[in-house]
Amino acid sequence: MSVENRPRRSCLAVPGSSQKFIDKARTLPADQIFLDLEDACAPLVKPEARKTIVAALNEGGWEGKTRVVRVNDWTTEWTYRDVTEVVEGAGANLDATIVFGPADFMASINMKSLVVGEQPPGYTEGDAYHYILMQILMAARANDLQAIDGPYLQIRDVDGFRRVANRAAALGYDGKWVLHPGQIDAANETFSPSQEDYDHAENILDAYEWFTSEAGGAKGSAMLGDEMIDEASRKMALVIAGKGRAAGMTRGERWTPPEN
Repeated sequence: MSVENRPRRSCLAVPGSSQKFIDKARTLPADQIFLDLEDACAPLVKPEARKTIVAALNEGGWEGKTRVVRVNDWTTEWTYRDVTEVVEGAGANLDATIVFGPADFMASINMKSLVVGEQPPGYTEGDAYHYILMQILMAARANDLQAIDGPYLQIRDVDGFRRVANRAAALGYDGKWVLHPGQIDAANETFSPSQEDYDHAENILDAYEWFTSEAGGAKGSAMLGDEMIDEASRKMALVIAGKGRAAGMTRGERWTPPEN
């Protein structure tokens, strides 16, 4: 599975020191599980948590999930052993080892109101928090990486989670951290296209391929119903179709070439 099509709608944070939570995570419908060696682990248990994570990755049971380990900050005493022990011990069963947190980024520049997902007084969509999200998104896309929004800390407020997840999805993010199983379904729904949008994207791809072929008249642009489609339409449709395919969606309505 290519990086572009790897589903990461819901990225569940799991303490690497908790065997109970790790076992539970295997049964949940999250696209990605990241076993955390940083914030979720007290300093005294980090060395043992590495061993727990290695064993969990090698034991399997992660079918259909992206397997990630979040290591400690590069400036700490733990990072080197985090990377070497986990990669040496379970590298064949690991998909990634770095997680970049928007809240950490904001804290590093002394930004106020770090309750991620909430808005400081006077905030508007063009304000600084929006800028942070766009900076992360642009950096990810420039390096052919997926962009994941940070966590929403009010874990029982699913409506609030949906609100901030919708903002990230509108910007173009691929998914969002989830801190509790109750947030998983909301994340999966928010970062998947609607059935109508998915079908339309697939139809654009089929129609554009046909219209640009010799059989379709070798046209650079054409009409799909009342909509003009061209190369730009194809590129946008590729994004939506890719998200739908990664989410396991099935096509409904299909476009067929017009009869001569």
